[in-house]
Amino acid sequence: MARLNDKEAAAFEAQSRVDALQAHKPVRVVDDVFSMDSRFTFSLQFAGSIQGLLRTGGKLIEYIDQHRASGNIAYKTTHQDIIKVTLTRFGIKATDVLEQEVFHRIPLHTILDVMYILEDGRNSTIVVSAALKNPRGTQNNMIYYLYQADTEETAVRFCQLFGRAFELLKQQTQHTATSTEVDT
Repeated sequence: MARLNDKEAAAFEAQSRVDALQAHKPVRVVDDVFSMDSRFTFSLQFAGSIQGLLRTGGKLIEYIDQHRASGNIAYKTTHQDIIKVTLTRFGIKATDVLEQEVFHRIPLHTILDVMYILEDGRNSTIVVSAALKNPRGTQNNMIYYLYQADTEETAVRFCQLFGRAFELLKQQTQHTATSTEVDT
């Protein structure tokens, strides 16, 4: 994983202070339009990933807390954990800050849920739940990717854009199904 140099770390810390001051603003609704050519990039901090059975809501939060307590994922991230997370119609790509090394990709069709957890007054943890393929073909085995956002607004924007990406994918699937029925 690429590490930030002192200049980048200082810039990040300065931006974090500005974000902290702005954190008291009300969360606004995203006006971004997600299209087939959209590419949204977020600077987030990677807290880790864990595998397990499908969980939602309170059960998922308890599962994450258990793994934090055992040290499998980070409670708090640092400026050295900053990555770029890019959302496109294909899914997520997580890279180093300079976008030279790809850490992981999550295809959009494997993502079942995206949510955020407000950890304290300032930080939010974004949880991306993706299905793992298993030999039996069931989707009970999951991988949960955890990212920390500096503000709730960033987490809300990330989740809302995912909602729009899912809507676009659903519309395309319905359009393709309708086109196939008309052609037959």
